Amino acid sequence: MSIEEQYRKLLKEAAKHDKDYAFMQMEVETNDFLKENYPELEEDDF
Repeated sequence: MSIEEQYRKLLKEAAKHDKDYAFMQMEVETNDFLKENYPELEEDDF
């Protein structure tokens, strides 16, 4: 199992107990992805 697969499994387990945490974590990942792949965007854009 890759690190990403393990991470996803742990995130799913955490989501069972705290859905707000899981949602917040997905938002952070999305923001990080946008910063890495679209540096021309301002943080206020997303």
